[in-house]
Formats: sequence, structure tokens, C-alpha cells
Amino acid sequence: MTTPDRPRGSPPPTGLRPDPSAGSGPGSRPDPFEPWPGLDPSGAPAPPWPGRTRLADLLADCHADVASGATGALWLLLAVGLMTGLAVWLDTAATTSLLAERTAFGDRGADTWIIQAPGLVDGLACDRLAGQPGVRAAGALSQRADGLAIAQLPGNPATWYSASPGFADVLPQSTGQLQAGPLLSTELAGTLNRQVGQLIVVEGQAVPIGGTYVYDSSDGRPPGLGYALITVEPAAQAFDQCWLDLTAYDSQTRDLLYTAVRLSGDGQTAPPQLLQHNSSLGPPPDWAARWRGRPTAWLWAGAAAAGAVIAGLACWRRRLEHASALHHRQAKSDQVAQIVLETLSWAVPAVAASGPLIAGLTAGLPAASRRDLALSAAAIPAASLAGTILGALAGALGVRQRRLFAYFKNR
Repeated sequence: MTTPDRPRGSPPPTGLRPDPSAGSGPGSRPDPFEPWPGLDPSGAPAPPWPGRTRLADLLADCHADVASGATGALWLLLAVGLMTGLAVWLDTAATTSLLAERTAFGDRGADTWIIQAPGLVDGLACDRLAGQPGVRAAGALSQRADGLAIAQLPGNPATWYSASPGFADVLPQSTGQLQAGPLLSTELAGTLNRQVGQLIVVEGQAVPIGGTYVYDSSDGRPPGLGYALITVEPAAQAFDQCWLDLTAYDSQTRDLLYTAVRLSGDGQTAPPQLLQHNSSLGPPPDWAARWRGRPTAWLWAGAAAAGAVIAGLACWRRRLEHASALHHRQAKSDQVAQIVLETLSWAVPAVAASGPLIAGLTAGLPAASRRDLALSAAAIPAASLAGTILGALAGALGVRQRRLFAYFKNR
């Protein structure tokens, strides 16, 4: 079928546009098989951006591809989920192991420092050190020459110490002074078969137990306090020692102990001695540096790289399909958006599965440690998701319509 010639300069028929290859000279003819701009082949108005898929259609296409299995979403979800979960487990295990070592170091008294200056320690100044940054507790202590007779232990007096009020919180695993009364080691309280608040008879007087503390000299701590009774006395007096328990070792904070020592006017007193309460574990390490240098510190980067590779390969596997869609006039921006949405459909559930895993691995930790450890572990699934999205973007942008024949030839 042919179209009758038209006079030169006259507009083409409605719904048709001239063939660009036919030229504009005499005898040029319109191509009846190409729509005129603004009209589709049926003569109805075309969308403002030809080839641009609407959001609803884009989501419908994503759903169809995922539901049909064309994206391989199930296998990709398993691959990324297992990879991310393994990385989370390894890093959390390394961090909890380091945290347990840190806790044991403090519980055995290695974080506690003592300045010894018999009769020269100001109890008030020592107790005030507890308000300094990096200090968990501080208190003064003196050992009495005589033991205390306890009625329940006839002929076996307990070692007697006197302490300032702040000392009740210094020893690891201490209850503190829950009520007025002496502090007992758990070993002595167990021998007496008494608990906090129950009465014991000391030097003929009934007094309630004010608190208890755990002290095991077999772990390297010096003996003495393991089977002792500590009476809490006013801080406005002189003591023999000032104890300082640190939350994190810092030499400047430790040296604050010297401020609790009074100056001696006779010049004959020996200089104060600075001691680590439990030196068998060695000097305090730099725990922050050890955490930063743990073997699993860079697993988040590995998870991001692995996610990018998996998503990129998933897109490259469908390169012929994507190039064909571009050949059929799918807009590149729509294709990229569709690939990213399809990737999110399996990547988000894959990394979200790490949430219950992190919660389970940190369940038995103290609240503060659990929060910090969960935030640290969450960096791995976050990096995995980011890497997956970037890999999908790179794969989508790497597909070229002009290579359709090459993709088809090498399929």
C-alpha cells in the first residue's frame, strides 16, 4: 500500500510523521508505521516521557520477576544471609571473648591501685577521688593490730580492718554498704551462715551485717581480706592506704592517689608506695587498642565486598534479559530502579536475619556492654546491605544495549 503524494510544505497526516531517512526533497513520503510525537500508533495521546515506566508498573514487574524465580532471589537471600550471619558471629565471638578477659581482669583486682603511707592518708581526700573521671570507686583502709572476737567463732578472731565509707564500693563484686554495720567477706559470712541484714555478735555486741564482698587470694591478690571484717568509720581521720579502682587505666588518673597523702613534717617518713592490687596479671593493657586490633575488626569491609560481588554477579547473569529490555525501549533509569528494587527484595531480609542473632549472642551481657556490642556488630549487616546495593547499581549500569548481540552470542 502507498500513500498519495502531498504538496511540498504541507503537514503530515494526523498520527504519522515523516521518515527521517526519506529526506525533505521532492517526492519524500511519510512513513505510515511510525507514530507522530504526542500520539501512539492508535492515535491516542502518548505518555509525556515515551518509554518511561510508571511506578505501579515498575513494582508489578519487580514482583513478577521475583515471584517467577527469574531473579534467583531465594538463593541470593541464603548466600548473603549466611555470609552476613557468619561474619556477625565471628566478630561478636571475638569481642565477647575480649570483654570476658577485660571483666576477669577487673574482678581479680588488677584495675585497683593502692598508695600506702601509714598514718598519712587523708580519708576525706581519698573518698573524694571517686568523683574523678575514669574512677569507679575510691576509699581508705587501715588494718587494726588486734582481731575481733565473734561469738559464733569462739577462739578464732577475724582479721579486723577499718575503712572510710567510700571503701565499701572499692572491692570487685561488692554489695557496698547496704545498711549500717560491718562488711564481711563472703567466705566469713558463709562460715557464720549469715546474710546481709542478719545479726552477728562482735565483741559482745549484736550488729547487723552491712554488706559483703568477694575476695579470693588464690587469684594473685595479697592475703588478708579473704577472711576479714571491715568496720566503716568516719572519713575525717588518717588511714594507712588509699585504694582507687579505675574503669580504664590511665597513669594520670592513677597518680591522683598522691593527692590523698598528707605531708609529714618530720622528714623521717618513708615515701609513699604505689602498688597494683593484683600484679600477677601484669600491667593493664590498652583494651581499646586491643579491640581495634582484633582479627575480625575489618569483617564489615569483607561483608560489603562480598555483598557487592554477589549482587553484581546476579545482575550480570541476566545481562541478556536486561539488554533486550533496553532494546525494546525500556528507559535506563527505570531498569536501574527495577534492578535495585529486586535486589532489596532479597538483600533486606538477608541482613535483617542478623538482628535476632546479635540479640541472642549478647543476651547474657550487662546492659551497657550489650548496647555497645550490638552497635558494633550491627555495622556488619549495614555494610553488607550497602555493598549489595552498590553491586546491583554497578551491575545495572554495566549493561549496554549495543552489546545485545554479543550477549546473545556468548550466552
